[in-house]
Amino acid sequence: MGENEPNGDGLKMEYSSPIGENGTRNSRLPNGVGTGVTPKLNRVVQQIHATLVNNETSGVVIVGPSGSGRRSAFDEAFTRLGGGARLVKLNGSSFGTQVPRGVLSFLLAQLEPEQSATRHTLIHGLADLLCHDGNPSVVLLGRADLVDEESASLIAQLASMRKIKLAVHCAQIRELPRDLLALYRSGQLGHVTVRRMDVTDARYVLTGAWAQEFPHLPPPHCTTWPTATAR
Repeated sequence: MGENEPNGDGLKMEYSSPIGENGTRNSRLPNGVGTGVTPKLNRVVQQIHATLVNNETSGVVIVGPSGSGRRSAFDEAFTRLGGGARLVKLNGSSFGTQVPRGVLSFLLAQLEPEQSATRHTLIHGLADLLCHDGNPSVVLLGRADLVDEESASLIAQLASMRKIKLAVHCAQIRELPRDLLALYRSGQLGHVTVRRMDVTDARYVLTGAWAQEFPHLPPPHCTTWPTATAR
């Protein structure tokens, strides 16, 4: 499935290549074996997955520095939901912050004009689009600090209505727009922290990468890791 093509249910999915399917950029082996999902990160995956399948929550905020694996952890957790799960990816941007509802533009383009007449009709139009069969789509929101307030308000309402399952990844909680921060503080959004890899994690990732690239060769044994030479 290509970018912005219909997914068979009438809903266009941004960046809609199925996550976890063999051959995609996010393909994974079961439980992260040999894929770069370290044991520590796998525990994070389990926490995210538990939140995504919990009907009592609206979603999860995945907090960690860039390069910590927070996106990989989400991808793996989403894969474990199975083939019936739908994913919509939204990203804030400098341009989007200048346009009301800018982050939701590709979804709004699929509504009829009368569905955008009032906030009430707009919410119900988006709810029908994202949860028309009673199964909420998973909405992954990136660059939360660059999401316009009106989009954030609509996303927060959809999540609180259980019409979507929201996953936000960011470096710090304070990056959340006001309405999403309120949803988090109300306890409706879980909180998972992803930390940077240490030496043990790096060794695991490199060993797994070697096993995938050279499956018939034993991994090299390195008892000492290179360090910077003092000058």
